[in-house]
Amino acid sequence: MTRFFTGLVVIAVVCLGVWLHHGCITPQARIGRVYAEQLAQILRSDTRFTNVEVRVWELGSKGPLYVHGWVRSESDARELRRSFDALGCPVPATWEVRVDPNPTGGLR
Repeated sequence: MTRFFTGLVVIAVVCLGVWLHHGCITPQARIGRVYAEQLAQILRSDTRFTNVEVRVWELGSKGPLYVHGWVRSESDARELRRSFDALGCPVPATWEVRVDPNPTGGLR
């Protein structure tokens, strides 16, 4: 019976640790979340950017914002970058947006 309660206590402590850790967020991620929401609004409002998304990473060494996806042309990629830069985001972002003029992979 004591093994059962010991196991239950261990599980409860682990769950508490995970719950408390999940509530921890770095100051950069907290700042980045505001800018990620603004960029997400821009992405939703422009049909050229339907295949691009932005995420916030609480942990990591490359910055809390992660922008990734694909656009159809270099001009769309430049416009997306200009829109992001215009927000004046003070935290670093990992930028992985590629240009793919033929996303289906078929012949033209």
